[in-house]
Amino acid sequence: MGILMVILALAILMIYVYIDKKNHDKIMREGRPVMAMIEHASPVSADDSGNTTIAYTLKVEGRRIYGKTKINTFYAPQFQPGMEIEIMYIDDGSYSFLFKR
Repeated sequence: MGILMVILALAILMIYVYIDKKNHDKIMREGRPVMAMIEHASPVSADDSGNTTIAYTLKVEGRRIYGKTKINTFYAPQFQPGMEIEIMYIDDGSYSFLFKR
């Protein structure tokens, strides 16, 4: 029974990763680059692998977008209130951050 649970958990994880990658590829292919103003950003949690979950408010083309995302802590200085960040944007539910390396 335990082996079946592990196999099921791995299958669910693989499906999630596949769907996430597919959505990201669609955004990068069909989206357009837009500058977004970071109105609010606050850390929610952090993990041991160097990622921080941030709750944020963006102003994009006159509209506000609220969300929560996990970013590498290395990029946190680029994600401060008052700064602009480039995103690939399709609509308010489909966008991806483009961090400078």
